[in-house]
Order: sequence, then structure tokens, then C-alpha cells
Amino acid sequence: MYKKELAPLVIVSAGPRADLQNYTGEAKDIETLLAINMGVPRNSIVLDDNGRNIRSSAEEVRKILDSRGVGRKVILVTSAIQMRRASLAFANMGIQVIPRATDFYTYQPVSGGKSRLRLDAADFLPSAEALVTTTRVFDEYFGSIYYYLRGWQAPSA
Repeated sequence: MYKKELAPLVIVSAGPRADLQNYTGEAKDIETLLAINMGVPRNSIVLDDNGRNIRSSAEEVRKILDSRGVGRKVILVTSAIQMRRASLAFANMGIQVIPRATDFYTYQPVSGGKSRLRLDAADFLPSAEALVTTTRVFDEYFGSIYYYLRGWQAPSA
């Protein structure tokens, strides 16, 4: 999107990962990916490595936008599963969002388009992939409830 000149700069907002020792940060990794693999000039990339969650990232992005005087309209790139909550949190900060979701989860039926139940134990046991996806869905669901209760999902008046 940057190369298509849809945005004058790229703001990378990703906080530290407490589960990794001596880790430089996800924002720095994304900056490297953008600069080296995607050809985005480093002087067009702004890092926010303070964002601990979507809400704090929205706050930091608003500060960056205001300090640079570029307006409060962004192309928000995040996981499809988080897009609704992120869009609402950014709107709550007074930021207009153009959503561009990534990493969708889909279901691929067996060949022929029909699912067949074999009636063996494997049909009734969850797979590791299904457990990971279910965990992500529940995590996002509870995160959305938390943001709603805190008033972080309604656009500010």
C-alpha cells in the first residue's frame, strides 16, 4: 500500500514480547521486513514499540499523527480476527480507519465439497489446529467484551 502511494508513511505499532528473552521487539522486526523485503525507505517508517495492546497502540498512533500534522486517517493493517475491535478502538481515539485485514482463518472442506463422518474416534477429537483457532476466537471475543465494558469501542463524541 505504501508503494501504491496510499500513505505518506508507515507507522508500526507493536509492543514488547515478554515471553522472549533478549528480544529487540516486534516493531523492529516489522521495520526490518518492510525496509529490506518490501523496499519501504526507513525514513518513511515510524516505530511505536510502546503499544502493549490495541488501545495503547491507538493512543500512540494518534500522538504520532498529531505530531506530524498528517491528519487522523489511517489504513489499519491487522489480523482479520482483531479488525473489528481495532477499528473501533482507533475510532474511539478520533482516527478514521480504512481496514485492511490479514491472516484470515478459513475452513477447507474435503475434496468433493462434502464432509464425510467416518464414525471413528478421530472425528470426535479436536486437532491442535482447531484448538489454536478456537483459543484465538475466544481470546478476541473476551477482549471485545473487555473493550466494550471499558468504553473503548464506541467512537468518542
